[in-house]
Amino acid sequence: VRKYQIVKPNVDNVVIDVDLPRVVGIDIGTDIGTDTSSGAAQPSDYSNLLIKPSDIVVPGDTFTLASSKPSDNPAGVTATFASASVDVNGPTREIDVVIHVYPDATAAAQEHDQVAPNIANPQMGFTLVGGTATPADVGTGGVMATGTNSDGSKQRARLVFSEGRAFVQIEFFNPGNDPLKPDFVLDIARKQDAAIKAGLPA
Repeated sequence: VRKYQIVKPNVDNVVIDVDLPRVVGIDIGTDIGTDTSSGAAQPSDYSNLLIKPSDIVVPGDTFTLASSKPSDNPAGVTATFASASVDVNGPTREIDVVIHVYPDATAAAQEHDQVAPNIANPQMGFTLVGGTATPADVGTGGVMATGTNSDGSKQRARLVFSEGRAFVQIEFFNPGNDPLKPDFVLDIARKQDAAIKAGLPA
């Protein structure tokens, strides 16, 4: 929609601002520009970079995309995949994915280098008892750790890596009696890596 001024002749030169679509070949007034007062630009949509619920294979269970929202500064997307199986506290299994997209690979590597050494550090906001960071064969600089929450009621895992100009963090939550297998964690991470390779221009 463009904004125009229309001068009504013989009516004391009254000037009226109106919003009208541009019609080719018809002179409806003086173009005074596009109205951009509706607000700031919205964050870019990177939801196409996410894995699909069907990528998460757990015998006897299925997953849905429970939430997905864009992030800004840095740009990217945050999503939660929840299991169909539930208990009194909600879904029994959950996978949280954070993807940050930077202008170049150097910036993505900088976030990776800040986070990777601390993925099992409770002071960084993610309690993972008994977890030790170990290399993970995914993306660039893949690192993972598995353990439990502070009271042992939940099994947890965390994995980070970078892929080109994207930094990725994946967090896993399972019931306390269902330890997260490293092969499962790595399988999800590799599928996420493949989705980024396929969907994010270099």
